[in-house]
Amino acid sequence: MHAFKNSNVTSSNGNGNLIKCVKELGLRDTLVIADGAAFGSLIETCISSFQIQTERRISLWLPESFEYLILKSGILKSEKLIQILDNIPEYVECEKYESWEKFFTEILITLTADGVEKYSKNILNSYYLQDWVVDKIKEQLPIEVINK
Repeated sequence: MHAFKNSNVTSSNGNGNLIKCVKELGLRDTLVIADGAAFGSLIETCISSFQIQTERRISLWLPESFEYLILKSGILKSEKLIQILDNIPEYVECEKYESWEKFFTEILITLTADGVEKYSKNILNSYYLQDWVVDKIKEQLPIEVINK
């Protein structure tokens, strides 16, 4: 994880603000992590914008969802969660969820509803910006992203 040891976490407040947020970071190398399930329509525009910024390295990683990374990180302790993550297709009801991202969001909101880690899709709780939480989420990054 040393490749991102001194990195900062910035919330773009939605995929639509991603290009602006990355530009505001200046010339720093940047790892962009966006919800793959919700990012499809913006990918071409973002890649075009990132390619012309040749004075720095911009890496893009699109996991299923940010909520999935949180759930997979181990910061929430639940035997049921472990069972679900070990066999996701068995638990996702296609009739109820239009995407896995919606499924993961509902699980995260339900699991954290009564705790300090209460999750909201609209505003990122400062709980998730603590160094130890960010480190646990970073551990979910694929080796290809870490070594860039």
